[in-house]
Amino acid sequence: MKQEINVFANNTPAIKRILKERFPRATFRIRTQNFSGGKSIDIYTDLFRKIDYDRKRELEFKLQDQGLDNEEYKELQRIERDIAWNRSLEGNIKKLLKDFWSVDYDEFTGEVLSGGNCYLSVEPLDRF
Repeated sequence: MKQEINVFANNTPAIKRILKERFPRATFRIRTQNFSGGKSIDIYTDLFRKIDYDRKRELEFKLQDQGLDNEEYKELQRIERDIAWNRSLEGNIKKLLKDFWSVDYDEFTGEVLSGGNCYLSVEPLDRF
């Protein structure tokens, strides 16, 4: 029988162990914060690809106005692939650590219920 994990305990060592097993060459920094009615676990990693959102916006505006040349179009596609990679990575890490976080929602409105939630975020290492 699987043991229940207390999301409000200090699970940082267990989280680091799981992440290192799955991503042995990656760097991870973990910060936890308790606050009234909940907890947050913030994971920072070098696995994220750097995104220049200003350049993306610039290319999208140019695409709408006058079109892009072949190199600019390839650059926009690369940026969009990197964004998709980052979203997938975040989803995979959250799925991998699903036992360590929990957010309760109202079943009718979908609103987050206050109190007793443990949030998990995954961010680029440079935001640490």
